[in-house]
Amino acid sequence: METPDPITPDQLEKINTGIRDMVQFGESKNGVLMAANLAILYNVAGKAISFAGTAEAILSTAAIALFAVSSLILIYSIVPKLKFVKSGNPLFFGSITKMSRDEYVQLCAKLSKDELARYYAEQIHVNSGFAVRKFRDFKRAAFFAVPSYVLFAILYLI
Repeated sequence: METPDPITPDQLEKINTGIRDMVQFGESKNGVLMAANLAILYNVAGKAISFAGTAEAILSTAAIALFAVSSLILIYSIVPKLKFVKSGNPLFFGSITKMSRDEYVQLCAKLSKDELARYYAEQIHVNSGFAVRKFRDFKRAAFFAVPSYVLFAILYLI
């Protein structure tokens, strides 16, 4: 049985680029939902708060509470959750900034293909966690946003 060729740093860099694209896509989705939340707040929430009837006040309160939870999840999603480790990864900006320019250049000059592949694999793993969190946060925020939009629409049509 033939042993497969080891994965190359170039192949890992392509995988890493794909994962970074997914992180950016997750950020974009969260930004669009946040923009929708802000548009709803600007256009509808003021009217929803002004209701005097009990049923309307209850619907209004529920809509605003759901809306607030959705928005808080999105704000939480935007805040970076970076963990800096002492060992460092020369592909991670947090590790790079801890080195002088000369130290970084010397480190890169000494890296073997195997070491570079390992650093790419570490970065892919970390970025994958970011992407999963962005998508999970979007799903949670949408779970609260959609019912709030429905309630706001009902209140708006009353």
